[in-house]
Amino acid sequence: MTEINVKLIPAAYQRAMKLQKAGKLREAHAIYLAIVKARPQTAEAHWQMGRIAVKVGDRRAAVIALAKAQKLKPKEPTVLRDYAFALAHAEEVEAAIKSLRTLLKIVPDDFAARSELAIQLQRFGEFEKAEAELRRCLKQQPKNGVIYRLMVTGRKIKPNDPLLAEMEALDASKKLEPRHQANLDFALGKALEDVGDFPRAWSYLRSGNHEMNKIAPYDPAFRKAEVDGLLGAMEGVDWGEQPVEADDSFRPIFITGLPRSGTTLAEQIVGAHSGVTPLGEATEIGAAIADVGRRHTKEGFAPISAFTPEDLIAVRDSYQRRLRRRFSFGEVITDKSVSSWHYIGVIRRAIPNARIVVMDRDPRDNLLSMFKNVFPEGTHTYTNRIEDLVDYLKSYHRVLDFWRAEAPDAFTMMPYEELVEDPEVKARELVAAAGLEWEDGCLEYWQQKRAVRTLSLSQARQPVYKTSKRAWEKYGDDIAPLIEALEKEGLLPDGA
Repeated sequence: MTEINVKLIPAAYQRAMKLQKAGKLREAHAIYLAIVKARPQTAEAHWQMGRIAVKVGDRRAAVIALAKAQKLKPKEPTVLRDYAFALAHAEEVEAAIKSLRTLLKIVPDDFAARSELAIQLQRFGEFEKAEAELRRCLKQQPKNGVIYRLMVTGRKIKPNDPLLAEMEALDASKKLEPRHQANLDFALGKALEDVGDFPRAWSYLRSGNHEMNKIAPYDPAFRKAEVDGLLGAMEGVDWGEQPVEADDSFRPIFITGLPRSGTTLAEQIVGAHSGVTPLGEATEIGAAIADVGRRHTKEGFAPISAFTPEDLIAVRDSYQRRLRRRFSFGEVITDKSVSSWHYIGVIRRAIPNARIVVMDRDPRDNLLSMFKNVFPEGTHTYTNRIEDLVDYLKSYHRVLDFWRAEAPDAFTMMPYEELVEDPEVKARELVAAAGLEWEDGCLEYWQQKRAVRTLSLSQARQPVYKTSKRAWEKYGDDIAPLIEALEKEGLLPDGA
C-alpha cells in the first residue's frame, strides 16, 4: 500500500474521488486506505470506503468503515444516513433502528429514513411503532400508495377501521401516480380480504397487478430459453458421484421453493434451533456457480460436466465468502432463497453436507398468494398475470422433475399443507431433513425476538395456523380462470 504524507492528504483525497467517480473503485479504495493509515481521524476517507463497500455489495465492510466515519462525525447527517442504511442492509436491525432515530432527530423531514425506520420496526415485530412512523410519512406524502401498503401489512384490518375508509377516499380521488395507485390497489385488496369482501378485493388485486405488469412485464420466451439453458448445462453428469469432500465447518441448509410456498415457516422452525443461524433469502449460491462457470463459458450456463473438483470447491468457497460479506454466522446456516431449487444437484455436488428442503404448496393457494403480494420491482414479474403465473409454475415442475429423476436423494420435499395440518409430527421431520436433532424450541419459533425479512412479516410472529389452506375457495368464481389454466396444463393437485 502506498504511503501518503499527511500534508498531501487533501490532494490524494481529490484524486481518489475522481477515480471513484470514474468507476475505478479498487484504485480509489487503495488511496483512501493509505489516507486513513497516515491520518486515522480522516472521517471522509472512512466514509468513502464505506460507500465503495456498499457499491460492491460488501455489507460487513461497509458497516465497519461507516461506523468509523460516524464515530468521527457523529452529527453529520450524510454520514449517519449512510451508516444507518448500511446497518439495515447488513441485517443489524436493532442498531439500524437506533441510528435512524438519531438521524431523524437531526433531520426530521428525511422521508426515506423515516420510511426505512418503519420497515425495520416491522421486521422486528414492532408493528404499532412502525405504524406511527408510517403515519408521519403520510403527513409528508399523503398520496404515497407504498406507505398505505406497508400499513396494512402490519395488522389485520377490521370493517370499521378508519384506515379502510381513508384508503377508499384516496382511491376515489383518482389523483395518484400509476405506481402509487398500484400499491394502493394492493393495500385495498389486502384490507378488503381482511374484512371478507372478496369480490372487491379481487377487483383491486387485478387492477394493481395490471399496472405492475405494465411497469415490468414477464417474458415467457425468455423464461423457456433460460430453463432450456439451465437443464442443458446439467447434461452428462453422474449426479450420484461425489467428487469433493465435505467441509464440516460449513453446513448450509437450503430451504427453497416458489415464493409464498411456506419457506418462511420452514426456516422459522429450523432457524429456531440453537445451533442454527437463519440468514433469510440469501441469493449468493447462484452467483457463486456463475462465478466459476465463467471459467468455462463467457455467456449462458456453463456445462457442469466441465467443472473439476477444484471448481466445485471454488463454488462452495465463493458462496461462503459472499455470505460472510453480509452476515456473521457459525457452522450451520439456513438459506431460504426461492431460486436455489434450480441448482439442487450442483449444490450437493459442491457442498456434500448441504441439506436441501423444497417446500411445495397447493398451486391454487400458492399462485393466489403471489398474485396478492408486491415483490421488489423487476423481480418475480410472472406474478402479475394468471397466465404468467401458470407458465412459471410449469417451468418449476420441469426443473423439479429433472432433479427427481437425476438426483432424488439430494433433497427432501415438504408439503406445506402437511406441515400446517400436523406441525408436531411434520416439524420433526423437517428438522431431521435439515440434519439436526430435535429441540422443542423449534415449534416456538414465533416467540423469538429477531428480525424477519419476508413478505410474511406478521405471520412469522404467530404460531402455525391453518387458515391459509384452501384460501382460494373464498374468491369463488373470480378464481375460475386460475383453476381452468392449471387444469389445462395438468397442474392441479391429485384429487382436485
